[in-house]
Amino acid sequence: MSDVFDVRRFLRLFAGTLFQSRKRWLATLASTYFGLVCMAIAIYGVVGISKAESDSMYIGFVIFTVVYFSAAASSAFAHLSKRGSRISFLMLPASNLEKYIVRLLHFTIVLGTVFVIAVVLMELTRWFVAYSFDYRVSHNFNDVLSYFKSFTADTFVFGKDYMSINVSFALLFWLHSLFFLGSALWRKFAASKTATAIIAVVLALIIAGNSGGSAFLSGWIKEMVVGGNACTLQIAANILLAVWILANYAMAYVKFTRIQIK
Repeated sequence: MSDVFDVRRFLRLFAGTLFQSRKRWLATLASTYFGLVCMAIAIYGVVGISKAESDSMYIGFVIFTVVYFSAAASSAFAHLSKRGSRISFLMLPASNLEKYIVRLLHFTIVLGTVFVIAVVLMELTRWFVAYSFDYRVSHNFNDVLSYFKSFTADTFVFGKDYMSINVSFALLFWLHSLFFLGSALWRKFAASKTATAIIAVVLALIIAGNSGGSAFLSGWIKEMVVGGNACTLQIAANILLAVWILANYAMAYVKFTRIQIK
C-alpha cells in the first residue's frame, strides 16, 4: 500500500466522506433548485413568457452557472477554518493527496451532478406550471441540453462579419480553479477575498492597458481572426487556460498540504 496514493483507500475515503456529507448535498440540491426557479421566475417576469425562451433564459443560465460554481468552489476548504473540523479532516486515514483529490472531486464531479439534477427539476417544474396555466412553451429534453449548449456560444466576436472564438467552458473552469485556490489560501470569507483580488488585478490590467498595450493586443487578435486563424487562436487560448487551471489546482494542493492542526 502506497503512502502517497492507494486506490482502495482513496475510494473508501471518497465514499465515506460523500455519505457523511449527504445531508449537506441534499440541502445544496434544494437551494440550487430554488435558485434556478427564482431565476426563471425573474426572467419570465421581466421579459415575458415567449421572449424568455430565447436569449434571456440562456444568458441568465450562464450567469447563474458561473456565479454558482465560483461561490461553491470558494467554500471547498471553509470547514478547515474551525480547529475541530480541521483535526477531524486532517486526521483521516489517508494521504494529503487523497484528501485533496476527494475534496476536488466533491466540488467538481459531485457538485456538477447536483447542478444537473437541479436543472432537470427546474425544467420539470417549468413544464408543469406551463401546462397548469395553459402556456405554450417548449417541453422536451432538448430544452435541458440547450442550457448547457449555451456555453458553446461565441465568447468573443470580432466585428459583425468576423470569425469568433469560444473559450466559455475553459473560462468557467478557470474561475472555479481561482476560487478553489482562494478557498485553500483564506478558507474564511474566501469568496469575497478572491473576488476582490480578481477585481484588483483586472483594474490593474485595464490601467496598464491604457498605455497602448491593450490596443496592440486587440489589434493583433483581430488580425489573427480576420486572417482565418480563429481556430488556431481558440486552441491556443484554451491550452493556455488549461495550463493556468492546472497550475491553480496545483497551488491549492501545495497550500492544502501546509495547513496545520493548531
